[in-house]
Amino acid sequence: MPRLAALTCLLATCLRAAATRAGEDGFVPVDPATMEQVDGRTMVIAAYGVILALVAAYALLLWRREASLGRRVRALERRLEVGGASKQ
Repeated sequence: MPRLAALTCLLATCLRAAATRAGEDGFVPVDPATMEQVDGRTMVIAAYGVILALVAAYALLLWRREASLGRRVRALERRLEVGGASKQ
């Protein structure tokens, strides 16, 4: 939750800074000669790259959590074996 709050504050700050740069009335005329042109294929490739990176990061996170959980389960099993052997 703290990360979400920090991200929200950062976004609000960026939006406020962009609004103040636009001028008092918020209107900034666009000069067609200076507009950036990006090919559609480049944008699709970039979007798929971002999605692939996010899925890979999520898979890595799940793998680490599963490994941690596996270690905890094995430790509990060892504790149960030691505790069960001492009661007999």
